[in-house]
Amino acid sequence: MPAASSKTWISLSEKDRLRTMADLPEKRGFSLWRIGIVGLLLLLVIWKMDFHLFFSHFDFLALRNILLVQPLVLLCLVMAAFRFRIILGKPFPLFRLVFKAILLTYGLNNLLPGRVGELLKVSFMKEHARVSIPTGLAAVFLERMMDVFFLGSLTLIGVEIFWKGMTFQPWVAFSLVAVGVLFLIPRIENLLIRLLRHLPWKLFQGGLEAWVQQVAKGIREHRFFKALPFGLAGWGFSFFLVALFLHLGGVIPLGQWEALAVFIGVTVGSAIPALPGGLGTYEAGAVFVLRQMGFPWEKALYIAVTLHLSQILFCVAGACWVMATERMGLSTLIRHAREVAESKG
Repeated sequence: MPAASSKTWISLSEKDRLRTMADLPEKRGFSLWRIGIVGLLLLLVIWKMDFHLFFSHFDFLALRNILLVQPLVLLCLVMAAFRFRIILGKPFPLFRLVFKAILLTYGLNNLLPGRVGELLKVSFMKEHARVSIPTGLAAVFLERMMDVFFLGSLTLIGVEIFWKGMTFQPWVAFSLVAVGVLFLIPRIENLLIRLLRHLPWKLFQGGLEAWVQQVAKGIREHRFFKALPFGLAGWGFSFFLVALFLHLGGVIPLGQWEALAVFIGVTVGSAIPALPGGLGTYEAGAVFVLRQMGFPWEKALYIAVTLHLSQILFCVAGACWVMATERMGLSTLIRHAREVAESKG
């Protein structure tokens, strides 16, 4: 019956999550097919990169600057892991597992289009920490809503300070509406579930109901607010990374407002769905701002490429290591879907 569909999804996963985390087996070891996939993804990135432009301006000072900002990249990942762990709720998964999931996601989002890495974060936590799929998807949803709020606020600041007269009100309005709808979900939870039971896709009906329940639960338990400081810290470290990189390279000698302008440009640019990891749109955002400051086009593009490289180097390397040594949970995800389908039949 439809009323039992969400219970089916939860019972297949949530009970397992209540097991002691220390009892989970550690699945390690290299796999040739996984290493092959990693190599294929890296070849895709190499094919898309303009190495002629990069090496025509490259010097060891740029390499030094890229390496010096890597601790800030690590801090951003740690803050993201703390945020995701809090949003997942109790019992909290082991931090090292959450960190690997974050590393996998951030790295693959720079290799694959459409932020596919977010789904792998859910499957990885299901495989290694017994986090149910609806719980993981709900946590990802709350993460994205938090980032929408920060991105909308950042856009508003940029419009007010740097680009007065440009019309960004629709984006700001969308951000406010999204956050408003988010906190409305617990109040209309039962209504949403009743509506979902009329969907024709019976296979996904239970999953969607369980997802709504987990989102509402996360908001009621104030996980969103508890994770908010870590999200803010992550965005703050991201800004300091950009400011430090530009300062070390002598690009922005005038102060932090110019660095903030570049940060807003690359953040808004990378948020536009396009190539893997925002390749192209990220650089376009940086070039647009740097050109406004008087930099030649080729120099601005080189700064944008090296800045982007400084942000993704550690993530991509870490994601490749996780992919080569850990199970990503895709088979578990497929098996779970089959179990649900059989239970519906």
